Amino acid sequence: ANVGQGLTDLLQNRRLPSQAIRKDKLTSLDYITGGQLVPGAANLLCAPEMAELLAKLRTKYDLVILDSPPSITVADARFVAQMADECLFVVSWNKTPWRLVRLQMEELSQHCNITGVVLNQVDIRKHTKYNATHIELAHAPALTGPAG
Repeated sequence: ANVGQGLTDLLQNRRLPSQAIRKDKLTSLDYITGGQLVPGAANLLCAPEMAELLAKLRTKYDLVILDSPPSITVADARFVAQMADECLFVVSWNKTPWRLVRLQMEELSQHCNITGVVLNQVDIRKHTKYNATHIELAHAPALTGPAG
């Protein structure tokens, strides 16, 4: 779905960052969407314009988060990882085989420093059956822990 002007437009010099940065109404976060669908969008990530954009954003913001598609499905994750200072690996609980998780983490670790893992989509009811001491996690949005 088209979500308006975003990253692809910035990288093709069709928009200025100020025209693509949006403000979240519920938080203090600013964000940039993916932008218009264009052929070869992954190639835009390797363009010098991407490095320049990140350099500009790093001077304005305390933290810049780059979200990528699943690393197993597309090469974009590796491109994004190379530009990041650190990577946070997100895994779907009880859906992603651990062997695949380990392989993907090994692959990404060649491109970035993996600082942690987020286990998302946890079924708290099933989780508490295995370990009743974690009942207090029922209100937590995610489980986190160190990589490795």
